[in-house]
Amino acid sequence: MKKIIQNKKQMINEIQDVSVVANEFELQFASLPCWDTVHLKLCSEQVPDISFLEEIPSRLSGNERGTFTRENVNIWYANLGNLKIAVSDKSVTIKGSICKWYLGDNLHSMNLADVQNALSQLSEITGLPIEQSNIERIDLAANLIMENPAEAYFPHLGIIEKRNVRPKHQDFGMYYDLPRKPFGKRKLTFYSKDEEVKTKGNAMPLEFEGMNILRYEYCYSPSLNCISASSLYNKEFYGQLLEQWKGHYDEIVKQNEAILNFGEIQGKKDLGKLGLLAACQQIGGVNKALEQVEQARVMGSLTSKQSYDYRKALIQANEADGQLTVISPLIEELDKKIDIAYKCGLQLLA
Repeated sequence: MKKIIQNKKQMINEIQDVSVVANEFELQFASLPCWDTVHLKLCSEQVPDISFLEEIPSRLSGNERGTFTRENVNIWYANLGNLKIAVSDKSVTIKGSICKWYLGDNLHSMNLADVQNALSQLSEITGLPIEQSNIERIDLAANLIMENPAEAYFPHLGIIEKRNVRPKHQDFGMYYDLPRKPFGKRKLTFYSKDEEVKTKGNAMPLEFEGMNILRYEYCYSPSLNCISASSLYNKEFYGQLLEQWKGHYDEIVKQNEAILNFGEIQGKKDLGKLGLLAACQQIGGVNKALEQVEQARVMGSLTSKQSYDYRKALIQANEADGQLTVISPLIEELDKKIDIAYKCGLQLLA
């Protein structure tokens, strides 16, 4: 464990433009987006010389949970640490956090060499070529050390306008279900990692005690099972999902918190502009409001004169925004932490 962390620290220290906005703790222990939950499947056709039900249970003796019948198919189940293994005569599936299995938790990060070592260890234990298995799901996630509790940032994450996706709430946070076709199932999740650890009664590593940890996960399930587990230590594949991890975050409309700047507010007219700006924020911003005004004019809901007046009011309110409000630093901080993590990930591709 110590050697892994030291190697990662040496790697991250080479990044030239990250340390300006990140502290030493973040660079050493967090920030790097890494693989977490994996769902892997190895089919009997891929290893025809191995009889799964006859050979695998004996190799995992002491870890078994039992044999069950599902749809007339016998399935043998076992736990290998936190990993859940299911064996039938047709396939072997492995599900769970590879980061937790290899490092003991998913607060520390794995680099690509760690992932390759983890898969090699799984192959040695099971006697199977795990790197040949197909990826049915993979999560790319980063732990972001924040100045405030994670819950303070969630209200500022709005819709994904270009995909017409709104956030949904879950325990400790929120998530976005992205359209499946043609890429497969994709999901973005933001939650309080420290609250999750505390609520589940798990031990928090000492170096993370007292930290506000916001975790951002990108879950990807390919539409076709044709991506092998060896891709998990391939730089090109990691780079592709890293770009998606960052790109999907950037697609989210950020809801800036407008704090009244009473030094600049002159009267009721300015308060009216503030109210208009607040309404615009609820639908995705002034540009979205201008689009709706134009659509209403085309459909005949507004006259040309009305649409002109509305557009003028929106533009004037938008121009006055900088003078009448002070934008909360919360979303600015989150943007910076996402950018730090992204740049840490890019370093793996060097």
